[in-house]
Amino acid sequence: SLIDGQSESPEYLEINPAGQVPTLMFSDGSQLTESLAILQTLDQIYPTPPLFPLSLMEHGRCLEFAEIINSGIQPLHNPPVFERVSPSSDQQKQWIQYWIRRGLLLLESKVPETLPGRFLFGDHLTLAEICLAPQIYSAKRFEISLTETPKLLRLAENVENHPAVVQTHPDVFKP
Repeated sequence: SLIDGQSESPEYLEINPAGQVPTLMFSDGSQLTESLAILQTLDQIYPTPPLFPLSLMEHGRCLEFAEIINSGIQPLHNPPVFERVSPSSDQQKQWIQYWIRRGLLLLESKVPETLPGRFLFGDHLTLAEICLAPQIYSAKRFEISLTETPKLLRLAENVENHPAVVQTHPDVFKP
């Protein structure tokens, strides 16, 4: 857990010296860190259903959506970043709200008016939705309204109701 400092424990730092999550441990003892590297590797190991659309342009759009989250939203609301911004919890919250809201507004511009299925590229989750799920959770956690992003809100509702997302929701694993 990043929130309660478990990722900074000596035991976890032996596994991942950066103290970041996630870390994927393989049965042979090897490991991978960084979400996109892990997800792309899992897509190779378990190719059905694919995490990327088959069309080259849709593959690129899926990766673009995930990268907006991966590099433009998510890292800016990790504890080591917002704690560096200010010791004030009010200022930290304002920082987090600004970056999540800014990123969600950008994502809103990438969501089509009509989805081709339940999700961005049809009826199964892709890398885009897998990256989106925790950002929606964070938006709610930090009291960011999704009313400015109605297309994203519709997509988020579909994502949040997917069985895999329900089973892995952070509230299921709260200490």
